[in-house]
Amino acid sequence: MQIQKSLSLLEKTRQARKEEKRVLALLLGYLLEIDQTKAYLEWAYPSLFTFLTQDLGYDKASAYRRVLAIRAMRETPEIGHKIETGELTLTSVCQVQQILTAESKQRPVSMEEKRDVFALVQNLSQPQAERALAEAYPQATLELNARAVMRPRTHALPGNQVEVRLVIPQELSDKLEQLKDLRAHAQFDRDPVKLLEWLVEQGLEKLDPIRRLARSEKRAEKREAKQLQIRDERLSESADGPRAEGLKSEDEDLQDLQDLQDLQERQDQAQGAARPATRVRSGVAEIETSTEGDRALERSFAAEPRRAAEPNRRPEPNRRPEPELIPSSTRIGASLHLAHAS
Repeated sequence: MQIQKSLSLLEKTRQARKEEKRVLALLLGYLLEIDQTKAYLEWAYPSLFTFLTQDLGYDKASAYRRVLAIRAMRETPEIGHKIETGELTLTSVCQVQQILTAESKQRPVSMEEKRDVFALVQNLSQPQAERALAEAYPQATLELNARAVMRPRTHALPGNQVEVRLVIPQELSDKLEQLKDLRAHAQFDRDPVKLLEWLVEQGLEKLDPIRRLARSEKRAEKREAKQLQIRDERLSESADGPRAEGLKSEDEDLQDLQDLQDLQERQDQAQGAARPATRVRSGVAEIETSTEGDRALERSFAAEPRRAAEPNRRPEPNRRPEPELIPSSTRIGASLHLAHAS
């Protein structure tokens, strides 16, 4: 009875194992569809890895293995069936995918070669698969081992602290020391924790999309304020411009009028100085007034437009020519000459 019960338990366990493989293949198929359609974005998750850790509750290592398996299934779809049948395990699929990723950085890897590599590790345990992959791809294996050594290891500590241990090359260590010295020159502090915090802040300031959006909005506000300031200055200049020009034109008109008056006064003075002093002696000669001469000049000026309007008009025959008008100044000079002669 006890043996029969034990055999029944063994059969149930084997059946559950088969069911586990089937469920794993089914789950990977669902995740592959989510990854291809990017449905996780509709569910407010930035990546499939975040969906696996935050929504489905996987730890980071388990979520990373499933992401690698999904990438392998996207390139070679038959992997899903081999996982369901047990020919390939999730661990071996992740090992092959890591090796092929490292090898593809050195040279192109064809689809046929990828299928051959997956066939190489079929029905092998994890140590056997690692040995077979190391013999087939020694350079990629060394690169992966170096990454594993340099991968940081964290341990939670009391007081909301985390211990981080990592292996870095000597060249990077020298650069960190140089940066520490340069920062200490300005900040007077060589604390490596503060240096790490400063480096993280610098990286987030450049790469974080939320911070970049905030910076772009701030720059847009500054540009808008500058444009408003320039527009206000131009409006004030356009409002004050006509007024200033009007005041300037009025000042120029006043100055021109003053200059005209000064010029008229100088001309009057010059004419008064050039006019000869006339002394009229009683009983010697009587100087004619210029009344008739002025009237004759007026008639002459009145006749000028008519002559200009009829330039080709011929003088009428048998018409007596008009006497030539003698200006009054000429007659005054002649009278003065006669008076002097007498």
